[in-house]
Amino acid sequence: MISDFFLEQLKNACRIEEIINSYVELKPSGGGRFVGLCPFHAEKTPSMMVYTSTQSFYCFGCGAGGDVISFIMKIENLEYIEALKFLSQRAKIDFIEDENNSTQKNIKKRLLAANVAAAKFFYKSLLNSAETKRYLMRERKLKTETIKKFGLGFAPDGSLNLTKHMLSLGFSVDELLEAKLVARGSGKKVYDIFRNRIIIPIINTKSEVIGFGGRAIGNFKPKYLNSKDSLLFKKTNNLFNLNLAKTEKTDTMILVEGYFDAIAIVQAGFNNVVATLGTALTTKQAQIISMYAKRVVLSYDSDQAGVNATRRAVNILSELGLQVDVLNLGAYKDPDEFIKNNGSVRFKNAINSSVAALDFEFNAIKNKFDLQKTQDKSQFLKEVATWLSKITNQLDREVFISKISTEQNIDHQVLNSYVNNLIKRRIKSKEKAVQNNAVKQLISRTVNREDNQRIPQKYIISEELIICALYKNPDFFQLLNEICPSDLFITKNAIIYDVLLERLKELQAIEITCLNSVLDQNSIEKLSGILARNNDILLNKDIVLECVNNLKRYKQEETELKASQMSGEELKQYFKKIYKSKNI
Repeated sequence: MISDFFLEQLKNACRIEEIINSYVELKPSGGGRFVGLCPFHAEKTPSMMVYTSTQSFYCFGCGAGGDVISFIMKIENLEYIEALKFLSQRAKIDFIEDENNSTQKNIKKRLLAANVAAAKFFYKSLLNSAETKRYLMRERKLKTETIKKFGLGFAPDGSLNLTKHMLSLGFSVDELLEAKLVARGSGKKVYDIFRNRIIIPIINTKSEVIGFGGRAIGNFKPKYLNSKDSLLFKKTNNLFNLNLAKTEKTDTMILVEGYFDAIAIVQAGFNNVVATLGTALTTKQAQIISMYAKRVVLSYDSDQAGVNATRRAVNILSELGLQVDVLNLGAYKDPDEFIKNNGSVRFKNAINSSVAALDFEFNAIKNKFDLQKTQDKSQFLKEVATWLSKITNQLDREVFISKISTEQNIDHQVLNSYVNNLIKRRIKSKEKAVQNNAVKQLISRTVNREDNQRIPQKYIISEELIICALYKNPDFFQLLNEICPSDLFITKNAIIYDVLLERLKELQAIEITCLNSVLDQNSIEKLSGILARNNDILLNKDIVLECVNNLKRYKQEETELKASQMSGEELKQYFKKIYKSKNI
């Protein structure tokens, strides 16, 4: 375990309001509170509160919450120990890790070592495969130094090539399964996951091999195969080539769909490129990009699927306040093909003359219709008006309304009025959705997810106030330890309450900073929410006793209800059990 002394030292050196303010702008909200836009979901109205009194944060929009460690874990995509190290370095405090925490660290070390050994095996296999080298150098036009730079490799055909090699190096089958290098078949025999494929190692920002991408040689399906999520790797939270891109001194990031697009762009002299890992762009990946760039140039495939993916990515990136431009590839299907045919100078010119995202979206809609036909023109105007109603910047919207009015010979006022009506309708719909969501959230707070039994809200609130009282005033420990065991709790709040009681019993600290190692992230977020919702309530002994009595009443009513539903024999056994427990 990490010592409470160290965690207390870290908490004092890393004030949550200062740390969070270095990522998002916080504004004072009175009473030692700050408010800001939540970086964990797209929003325009601030819903994240930071509390200096409890050194915690909570977002009333998405439910993200915790302490300064939780915040760094989420925003920097780090594990608990890595977040501690990150904050220690920032605060210039020596990080000392207890030996008891070394088990998971050792597992990760072994998995990383397995990935490095596998990468070396794949690389040597490539050097021995003339056909694969020929494909990469002749068809893909990759230089020897590029192949080496990315550590490209080859997984030979056959189900046990890698397995046998790794076992000979001393790795166990369980380690290979954990690293997602092998899988177990129906007959419980293991087999290599990557076979007859070009291998692309996926390297994180710490230069560690965390996974692999495999491109089929020939017409095998699937064309691309990625490592499955593991202790080291989660594809929706990582980006290919970020290890090189983050070192570039530029505020522009090029975003592409495929490994070989990124590799071709790097070979052409542009390191500031990243690729998604076999999935559509996620909000988490967009957040990672926003940490390194202010402008994103999208360069997806030019087919309809690529256009659709581009429009989706534009929305996600724009929501984070990034400037988004789209590369015009002309007749070429992807950046790889463009560079092969035109070279790096023309690619640089294409980046510099890339189209603003709004122009791209407008043209994408326009190109779907034959505007010489009346029906198509009508459909185009409806679709483009819906798109215009979603543009938040009024000046941008006005520019396009004027442009479309002129081009399509439509009265400016008519189009403007139509768009404004759509905006009003959207706002009303949004307000209704927010209202419905609030009602749903209120209802969901009265439901015990464990057994789907409906629980009146006063009992949920009673649990929350007891937890709040214990957290804010540990002097209540003696009283609550005697009269309120954790089995009085009805919901999973019992887990949090039990941990608080146990730690106070052992004279251990109960600040959120000290609970990260004993509670999972869901419980940490739940505790942050409880503290946030009840932040302004002054709790005294009478309120705490009333809350405990509420829970006792619920248990009594529950017991009576169960008894009323019992058969005569069940009732007899029930009373016999009670008499026995009371020694009657």
